[in-house]
Amino acid sequence: MLTLDELGLNAASGTWELDAFHGDGEGVLTSDARLARSWTRSPAEDLPPLSPASGLTLHISDDGHLDEEAAAGADEQVDIFASDGVLGTTADAFPGRVLCEGGRLFVLSDDEEPCGMRRLSDGDTEILDELRPAGDQLLRIVSVVTDDSTLHRFVYRYSRAD
Repeated sequence: MLTLDELGLNAASGTWELDAFHGDGEGVLTSDARLARSWTRSPAEDLPPLSPASGLTLHISDDGHLDEEAAAGADEQVDIFASDGVLGTTADAFPGRVLCEGGRLFVLSDDEEPCGMRRLSDGDTEILDELRPAGDQLLRIVSVVTDDSTLHRFVYRYSRAD
């Protein structure tokens, strides 16, 4: 696997501030096993509209190291799946790394052993955490399957802060 710098994809490195968010904490139930299996493997399309949000800073170094932190005294919290796969708030931010595979950027946690490009796959929860840089904005799309039947998709939009 190649790091961002080795591929010249430094568009994602830097400091980013959360400015919009969409989360579906309840998730969508499905009995379609094929859909559940593909939910975290295929690139997310048709992303939902986002609402203004703040309180989360993402730091990505040139070598792909990622630090995520909640802003001190943030008035609002957004939902986030912590490194262990538990749904919490921005206070559960975690360190990790960004790797490139097949032209896509993925976030992996330093706290959990990844399964391919999935940040977590422990039998109950599967999480794919993807970054899409676009100029001065960065989309982070977190696709989650719990219990092989509940689909979640969280979208975070960051603006460059440096």
